[in-house]
Amino acid sequence: MPPDDGLEGLEGQAASLVRLLAVQPPTWADDGFRASVETVRAQLAPICSVETLDSSRSRESHARPGSACASRSAHDRLVHCPVEVAYAVRWLELRRKVRCPPWPEMTALEALRTVVAESR
Repeated sequence: MPPDDGLEGLEGQAASLVRLLAVQPPTWADDGFRASVETVRAQLAPICSVETLDSSRSRESHARPGSACASRSAHDRLVHCPVEVAYAVRWLELRRKVRCPPWPEMTALEALRTVVAESR
């Protein structure tokens, strides 16, 4: 997660997440990936503003500069990095003032239709 992405980066990641929900990358079906997304989402739940979320994301990127996710493209981070997915989901929640369902439900077909429709 590059530290200079800022709010535009989170907004872009959230938009990419919505697009990726339509294609369901295979990595998202992995139980470990799903559990990691939910763990991070729980840690991000107390954050109440996109500005604070951005600050948290920036701190996260500085804390893990050599991580496998740090060197990936923005698209690949969403496909392979549960932390990035969790930040994008939390951004959607804060901007839309809604609570998204748990990640396994979001990736289920019925929930997918709802999330995509609400993000338009």
